[in-house]
Amino acid sequence: MCRVIFTKVKDNTTRVLLCTLNPNYLPKKYTQSIEEVLKPKVDEDILAVWDIKEGKWKSFRISKVVSFTTEEELVKKEQEEKEEAHTVESKQKEELRKRREAAEKLHEERVAKQKAQIDQARDIINRLREEAKERKSQ
Repeated sequence: MCRVIFTKVKDNTTRVLLCTLNPNYLPKKYTQSIEEVLKPKVDEDILAVWDIKEGKWKSFRISKVVSFTTEEELVKKEQEEKEEAHTVESKQKEELRKRREAAEKLHEERVAKQKAQIDQARDIINRLREEAKERKSQ
């Protein structure tokens, strides 16, 4: 299996084709026809392949290939992308954990400050009550 990116002769557009010539990837009814596909052609620049996505034979000009990626390279790239995604996800989780901890710390600091202000207000109120009692008793 491989991925071929090529330029179409008809309209000069770029196409991506996931394809194969491996009989193991073909439906049973087409495994016989692969021998016919692989026979030498008049125009050797044209290569017929099995389109895995569409499930039919397609062809392209070898001279118009922009890139060719083997199955092993595709699997390796997919694994690298998964690892990268996992790394990004791990970094995002770590960043969220740090933000949560910072928010919790800020909340605790605000609560402590509010408690200190409340305690200070109580002290003032109690002092004023004591002063008021003293004035009444005089």
